[in-house]
Amino acid sequence: DCYNPIARLLQAPNGNFYGTTAQGVTEGHTCGFGCGTVFQMTPTGTVTTLHVFQGPDGYFPEAALIQGSDSNFYGTTSNGGANSNCRLGSCGTVFKISPQSPYTLMMVSLNAAIGSDPTAPLLQATDGNFYGTTPLDGANSGGSIFKLTQSLTLTPVYSFCAQPNCADGSGPQDGLVQSTGLFYGTAFGGGAFGAGTVFSLDVGLGPIVSLSPTNLKFDPQGFDIPNTPQTVTLTNSGGAPLLITSIAITGADGGDFSESNNCPINPTALPPGGHCSITIVFSPTASGTRNADVTITDTAPGSPQMVPLTGIGVGGKVGLK
Repeated sequence: DCYNPIARLLQAPNGNFYGTTAQGVTEGHTCGFGCGTVFQMTPTGTVTTLHVFQGPDGYFPEAALIQGSDSNFYGTTSNGGANSNCRLGSCGTVFKISPQSPYTLMMVSLNAAIGSDPTAPLLQATDGNFYGTTPLDGANSGGSIFKLTQSLTLTPVYSFCAQPNCADGSGPQDGLVQSTGLFYGTAFGGGAFGAGTVFSLDVGLGPIVSLSPTNLKFDPQGFDIPNTPQTVTLTNSGGAPLLITSIAITGADGGDFSESNNCPINPTALPPGGHCSITIVFSPTASGTRNADVTITDTAPGSPQMVPLTGIGVGGKVGLK
């Protein structure tokens, strides 16, 4: 049996719900009443167990799952794992599990230097990495913030102080939120009055380019007649100014598209949270499918970024009567 679900469900794009139970399945195990599970529930109520924790891979998952950009589910267990040098003994784990059968689970164990007993959901930040909190241990013994890559590499980001009146707080028990390049969160204790804090943290994410939409498709159009313009919004969702070197139309049929924009070009920077617009016009010079790209060269990871463009040229000119 599975029991004690204490975290909210996650509904994935496939319509199914995913969650954890803090205990269950393997009674009499070193976990006592079972180490917990990851499960799937269909909208009609059919429940399938995807993974049963055994202890070395973690136990007592208290936090909700999140689904990463790679479609895998990510979560934490507050106990278990390979390390036992933490304040409460076992330090806990961070795991990911594949979204389809055979639902393979991979995990990494926390340790006293990074932090222990994670009880909050992870956050996938705009740099693609995952960030979480621990209420215990860390380099200063007052809990921590850690980073997890999609390949499950763990690194410490920030360590809270364990003293009653530490200015930054201690013992963060909830998750983080991101606004541009800053993380925001709460600490249960510490602060000037020993009653906790609300904090922000700059982890140096740098500039990050977000594009919306990520591709453009134009209706069929007669030769040399402009189509209705379409617009791409470029946003700097990172934590540092973005320098744009160039914005250009490239590709096999680049001559069939034109662009104009109001984006700042190096040395003028787009600030964190800033956005600008790129307007595209399609004027085909030949019939058939025409393809090109908007190519943006800048100082953000993944440069150059590209927005695919597709349109269909129709033979002859279209006139009005």
